[in-house]
Amino acid sequence: MATTSTTSLLLRLLQQLSTQQLQLLAAAFKLCPEPSAQQLAAIADRVSLPADRLQQWFDSRKVLQEWIQAQPSIIAEDIMDMFYQQC
Repeated sequence: MATTSTTSLLLRLLQQLSTQQLQLLAAAFKLCPEPSAQQLAAIADRVSLPADRLQQWFDSRKVLQEWIQAQPSIIAEDIMDMFYQQC
């Protein structure tokens, strides 16, 4: 279940990222929601973010994904639109 602190962290990270960064991160998450340290470093270089911040994004995104999957489909679609409307 997504906690308030996890949701707040994800919202802060989303607000600080460009549309292009969000698109790349969303694609990377879809391909590999749990990247290795080497994969994380490569993604971090590609999106110009520090690896520790990127790890926070992946961790928060996994929590959000689990929470979304537990919600009724109509709510899940609305939530995805809210978080990824820029993509």
